[in-house]
Amino acid sequence: QFMGKGPVVDAIRDSFRRFCPTFELCDQDNDMQFFMSQCAKPMCLVVRLSCENRARQRRKIGKLLADWHILMQNALVLDRRAHEAMLKAGIPISAPGVVPGLPAKHPCFSYCFDQTCGLLTHY
Repeated sequence: QFMGKGPVVDAIRDSFRRFCPTFELCDQDNDMQFFMSQCAKPMCLVVRLSCENRARQRRKIGKLLADWHILMQNALVLDRRAHEAMLKAGIPISAPGVVPGLPAKHPCFSYCFDQTCGLLTHY
């Protein structure tokens, strides 16, 4: 349970869906499901991090950033597959903002980057 609402993966999926509405095209992909399950651990650690004192937060943030770095590398591969799926569906990919609701050409990577920047800004 994540914050009493359901599995962590569902919370991540909802967050990603709000971040990138075109996510529906790749949601059923096995690799995307695996990516969402990989995101679960770092997301839980981010929530737990807020319960730690400042000294422990600084020690643990390095490990968290390493986890997010691995996720960003995996996200680039998923973005390439998402581009292929979008092209098959007839959705043009040219620049951010061309497709309504698409935050960037690389939505999975952008999501991980956004989470990492939020982590760095907060701590």
